[in-house]
Amino acid sequence: MLVFLLALQLAAKPVPRACIQIEGDRILAKHAAEAESIFKAVSPDTVLSFGPSVGSRRIISKREVEQWMARFGLIQPANLQSSGMCFERAAHPPGHGEVEAAIRRSLPAGGDIRIELVEISKFPVPAGVLEFPLSGAVPPPQTRPDDPFLWHGQLRGNSGGTYRCWARVRLIATRQAVRMKVDLGQGKSLDASELEAFSAPACPLSRTKDERIEDYAGLVLKRSLRTGTVLTHAMVMSPPDIARGNLVLVRVVAGGTHLTLEAQAESDGYTGRSILLTNINSKRHFQGTVQADGTVLVQTSLAKLQTASRNRESNHAEPHITSQADL
Repeated sequence: MLVFLLALQLAAKPVPRACIQIEGDRILAKHAAEAESIFKAVSPDTVLSFGPSVGSRRIISKREVEQWMARFGLIQPANLQSSGMCFERAAHPPGHGEVEAAIRRSLPAGGDIRIELVEISKFPVPAGVLEFPLSGAVPPPQTRPDDPFLWHGQLRGNSGGTYRCWARVRLIATRQAVRMKVDLGQGKSLDASELEAFSAPACPLSRTKDERIEDYAGLVLKRSLRTGTVLTHAMVMSPPDIARGNLVLVRVVAGGTHLTLEAQAESDGYTGRSILLTNINSKRHFQGTVQADGTVLVQTSLAKLQTASRNRESNHAEPHITSQADL
């Protein structure tokens, strides 16, 4: 007898129907029509109510369904479900395949790049187009190109809206690099025989290009380097146009008057930049500007030049110049 009463109670209880999947944030007449065909009489895109948030459900009571019918003058069917209606906003966490495909669309075409997904966001997102723009990537340091890094992406929903997502990624590619074959000290000029080219790991998002031995041969080291050190342009500099200790020709110009003298370079000099010199006769220091032809130009006033000439006559020596202003 008890079993019979329990069976009657279960039969009288409304049976929940399957949730209807919707994509947007509104419940439309076409969605309701999937549960009650009477709503087919209403224009399919007519908004009935707000929908559930992404990844959740909303249960519409029988009373609210009756109110929808009354709004459009629909006659309530005798078999109207007492359980109401259930609507669900379909969503899922991005899958590895989706994320990898979206990342590859942002990478340079034709490159041999291996994508390794270390971790991806687990927040549910609706149906749409997944994007990982280059602006969302935070590439690793150039010294550690195969480190995983964070890449921010987004999903553009088919029914509107943008949803954030992310992935921790390792991009594995190679480039041609140059490294030291021997130990060399600071200030030493690089010879091609002291260098070797090899394939090095590289992140395709970093601004690193293929390099050749010719890119470094003839340049000067800014600091001492050991064998095996991978060269970067921050480690080298161009050789000076005038090396320290060299004798150089100095041209002094004051208006239409010109004077030449010989001096010794006290520092390395580069075209267009200032260099410290010593007058080889008076041993006085002065500065000038290195010219493209390897000479040094000092520009001054005629009065200063005449003073220097008088000093030369009184001292029976070449004019000494402590600075451009002292001429």
